[in-house]
Amino acid sequence: MSKESFIYQLAPAAQADMREFGIVASVTIAQAILESGWGRSALGNNLFGIKGSGQQQITQEFINGEWIQIVDGFRVYDSWCDSVRDHSLLLIHNPRYANVIHERDYRCASQELQRAGYATDSQYADKLIRIIEGSELTFFDQI
Repeated sequence: MSKESFIYQLAPAAQADMREFGIVASVTIAQAILESGWGRSALGNNLFGIKGSGQQQITQEFINGEWIQIVDGFRVYDSWCDSVRDHSLLLIHNPRYANVIHERDYRCASQELQRAGYATDSQYADKLIRIIEGSELTFFDQI
């Protein structure tokens, strides 16, 4: 699947969730790109690396200043659409992400995700911003 196809496959779900929950679509799409390697590493249709009692996977986490490999459980979804929806529900139902909800500036939303501890990568926000700008994802933030 091409990068463009991946983006256009996710965009409708990301835009619908932006309208319903206030999570900027470009950030949702960028997270899916970063977390799943453009869909290539979306085992169980889990685009966002959301942990849970699904399938066991090997992953890397940045802990105490170094990358380590761990095995953990990850949620499983019937579709990528379901994965996008669950990601949105995770953000809106967890108070630590309150500053992400309804933040219209993708840079601020990315930084708030990192500040809230969404990922262990200390460069997480910068990576999201580069993906958004490099793939012109702000196009999908138009309502």
